[in-house]
Amino acid sequence: MGPCGGKGYKLEGDTKSKILNGEYKWYDGKGKLSSVHIFKDGEYVSCKEYFPTGELSQHFDYTKKCEGQTHGWTVLIYDKKGNLILTSPTCKDENGNWPKMRG
Repeated sequence: MGPCGGKGYKLEGDTKSKILNGEYKWYDGKGKLSSVHIFKDGEYVSCKEYFPTGELSQHFDYTKKCEGQTHGWTVLIYDKKGNLILTSPTCKDENGNWPKMRG
């Protein structure tokens, strides 16, 4: 998740632990915050991605699951002014398939 690990990017967080716990921040080559990933006992809690200007772009919230499903998440998308423009749960369909993601 998130724009991380690109050329010149730097990671801030406990990278020595075998199980991810806590907050991990990625900074781009210019030192600007790119994304923040939060884990608890190796499980994703959330991922926030930021526009190059510093405003929140997307928030993947893994604590908000789909009704009746053990997996899934909710994505919140913001415009460059900080306005929430879309809230979308990501769930398996009636056939048990995950939706195709852009990328």
